[in-house]
Parts: sequence; structure tokens; C-alpha cells
Amino acid sequence: PDHRQDAGGAIQSSALVAIISSVVLLRILVGFHHHSGENNYHGKVDGYGGDYEAQRHWMEITYHLPIGQWYFHDLAYWGLDYPPLTAYMSYICGWLSHVLVGPETVALLTSRAYEE
Repeated sequence: PDHRQDAGGAIQSSALVAIISSVVLLRILVGFHHHSGENNYHGKVDGYGGDYEAQRHWMEITYHLPIGQWYFHDLAYWGLDYPPLTAYMSYICGWLSHVLVGPETVALLTSRAYEE
């Protein structure tokens, strides 16, 4: 039997295990870091800071308000400034959050700074 073929397969398997292990380790390490806006992490005074809150707020807006109000509701807090296709994605994610996580995650006006 040709042992060179077996060695090549072992190297490929080892490389695959190393890559998967590295990706899992990186994901675990990233999970320990604050998300943008966690506990007002960026210290924004005039609104709850960070991308997390902006995305959550846009889900709240698109889930509860008519489409005609999406781009005009409470612009001082986190006004929706993404194109319509992305806004529809926020609506879908808001619906999923409402159904799978709970309505408190996207409750209009009362869910600001929700982190649970």
C-alpha cells in the first residue's frame, strides 16, 4: 500500500481540525468582549449608545409603526437611516425577536436599553 496518500489525508484532517478549533476559540474570545453600547459602554449622554441599541430600536420602529412613519419617528434618538431593503430586514428581525425572545425586546418606546 502507498503510505504517501495516507499522510496527505492526515495532514488535511489536521489542518481542518486546526482551522475549526481556531474559529471556535476566536468566537468564544469575542463573546467575552462588550458589545457596542452594552451598559451604555460608549457613554453617550443624549441616547443609549452603540450599534446594538440602534439595531434593536430599528426593529422596534419597523415592527410597530406603519411604513410611512419608519423614517420620521423619533429622529433624535436613533432615527432609521438605512435603505428600505435593510429596513424590511429590521422588520423581519423585529418580528422574530417578538415571537422567539419576547415582546419586551421590541416594545415601542418602553424597550429602550433592553439587554436581557
